[in-house]
Amino acid sequence: MRRVLILTAAAVFVSGSALIARQATPPPPPLSQQAPPSEAKPGSTASIVGKWTLTVEVGQSQPATLDVKLTDKKVTGTLAGPQGELPIAGDYTDGTLKFTLTFQSQQGEFTIAFTGALKDADTMTGTMSFGQDPVNWRAVRVKDAK
Repeated sequence: MRRVLILTAAAVFVSGSALIARQATPPPPPLSQQAPPSEAKPGSTASIVGKWTLTVEVGQSQPATLDVKLTDKKVTGTLAGPQGELPIAGDYTDGTLKFTLTFQSQQGEFTIAFTGALKDADTMTGTMSFGQDPVNWRAVRVKDAK
């Protein structure tokens, strides 16, 4: 029961929609086994900066807005979804973006860890995890946002 509550709380915050736990679904492959980015070059730090429309690949999720800022390798910014806006913190090293956000729910405090990489200049993909099976996410750059 706790697993379903945690999974639901994380999905509701990020996407604004309820999530049905799928026990038999295998986790996505690790980023190291996914196809390398086609246009983006590892270490191209300026390319992740900006606003992105992020969707979680479960159910009928609503998009969230990811705003990424970068100083050296340190990532900061916000993730704003239907349930509000939260700060993010992490790093961007060797073409891999890693950040976390923490939010308060009725079940307590939850930290969600995101890992991803650029697929091309305007698309990022990755997984988010919060103590359960990872869930895929995809982000598309918001046009004309600097």
